[in-house]
Amino acid sequence: MEQMLLQASLVLIVSVFLWQLFRNRLNKSPLASIPGPPSTSWLKGNLGQLFDHFGWDFQDELRDKYGSVVKLESKFGQKALYVFDPRALHHILVKEYQTVYDRPTWSTGGLTFGPGLLSTTGDWHRKQRKMLNPVFSINHMRHMTPIFYDVAHKVSVPLPSMDVRIGSNVPMFCLSVRKGYQSSVAEVRRQGH
Repeated sequence: MEQMLLQASLVLIVSVFLWQLFRNRLNKSPLASIPGPPSTSWLKGNLGQLFDHFGWDFQDELRDKYGSVVKLESKFGQKALYVFDPRALHHILVKEYQTVYDRPTWSTGGLTFGPGLLSTTGDWHRKQRKMLNPVFSINHMRHMTPIFYDVAHKVSVPLPSMDVRIGSNVPMFCLSVRKGYQSSVAEVRRQGH
């Protein structure tokens, strides 16, 4: 009996894995007619190229070859839509935001950022935006701009004396500015009340 249960569970696990592996080939994706580059890896798809430190060349190639809407391969061969057209992004993220944001994949932002403006949706997001709108009003920003300039000037003076490291395997230098940012944020908060 135990051996039969073990065999059944093994068959179920293998079946689910094979279904996940071949379902993209069996089901026609709605993104099939959208052009895009071939995948470089089944595991990472095009995400490795897209999020590479030097991925700007790849993004320029996407724009030049395929236009402002591109089909990419995501992890495990899943199809993804990469959009960098401002009008299309406005339509997707502002006009149709209920359709986009109701997906469970957006909830991972709550784990990363907490229940803040970047990770909430619906009425809670609208309440937070309404609460923050006066802070980003033109009148308030006009008052804050001289403070930003003063603090930025004070922080930019000691930049050459900060820790500069040249990595052995990284062909660029890393500039540690965390302390400068921390002090500048504290200074802006102190002066801006």
